[in-house]
Amino acid sequence: MDDHINEHVNVFKSWTTVDKDEAKGHQILGCQWIFRYKTHKHGRLVKCKSRLVVRGDQQKECDLPTRATTLATTSLRVLLAMVAKFDLETLQVDAVNAFVHADLDEVIYMRMPPCYAQPNKVLKLNKALYGLRRSPLLWQTKFTTALKDLGFTEVPQEPCIVIKGGIICFFFVDDIVFAFRKKDRDEVNHILSSLKKTFTMKDLGELKWFLGTHIIRDRSTRRLWLSQLSYIEKMENEFISDLSRCPETPITEEELPLKRWKRLVESATSER
Repeated sequence: MDDHINEHVNVFKSWTTVDKDEAKGHQILGCQWIFRYKTHKHGRLVKCKSRLVVRGDQQKECDLPTRATTLATTSLRVLLAMVAKFDLETLQVDAVNAFVHADLDEVIYMRMPPCYAQPNKVLKLNKALYGLRRSPLLWQTKFTTALKDLGFTEVPQEPCIVIKGGIICFFFVDDIVFAFRKKDRDEVNHILSSLKKTFTMKDLGELKWFLGTHIIRDRSTRRLWLSQLSYIEKMENEFISDLSRCPETPITEEELPLKRWKRLVESATSER
């Protein structure tokens, strides 16, 4: 929590602390802490995260637009089919605290965070914190504008896909992927260097996971599989970890889709 607050104050300048009287006549939103435990694919703890989230559900309706687009599932499948067919290189990056990179275009006040309150003080927000209704749109606008400044153009009807020559960039909020030919790697590195001057980004290497889906490639045969085994196992552990407590069903455990998925993924992995 201390690290997160320090990042907001010293790096992003996310807010300005003001006297409560200054917010008179304005709505003052609440906030809360969200804690997450990140694990890797084998379930071991990798990182503990805390994030301060604004109570955007308390915001009054306004005339400003709030809708941000996301990458369609069908578009993602088409893109991955192109990656496999043309044996494209992939590079995935993650925008750290993505929304907070965007400036607010309206006046919003927030209560001091729990455990960090000061008497008669509130926060005047400068950045699009998580939880605000307009934050996703403000982030998307800022990120796509930065890409356009670097020479990318949006694909019609699909603003979450942009292209520059033979380089394709697609993203789902803060999960960003570049697909390109080997000869364009220097250009992609230059683009990333330019983006990192504006955004805090973390390189994740070759695309292997996207929105919880495991992407398995066999580049020698130009084949690609999408596996949701981790999600299926999560559901299994949550709902049928103790099969003795489950009601009688007309199918056996071996006939469950989970078992078939496991055999398919194991077969694909062994072929590699």
